[in-house]
Amino acid sequence: MEKMTETEMKAIEIAKDIYQYHLGLVWQDIETPFYDDLMPYERELARAYIHLYSFFFAWVLQIPYEPQC
Repeated sequence: MEKMTETEMKAIEIAKDIYQYHLGLVWQDIETPFYDDLMPYERELARAYIHLYSFFFAWVLQIPYEPQC
């Protein structure tokens, strides 16, 4: 595997920051009243999708996945 350029490394650092920021917003959002209108199984499905999405992007960015629940 080729050594990454400084620009590529900076892009990965920015992507990691965006991921962490977005993950915080997503977990904050799932606790809002919008989800109170969902059936319990729908709420759990939404949480499962968030976990899957978060795990996938953590894997892509090669950073540890730390659930916010």
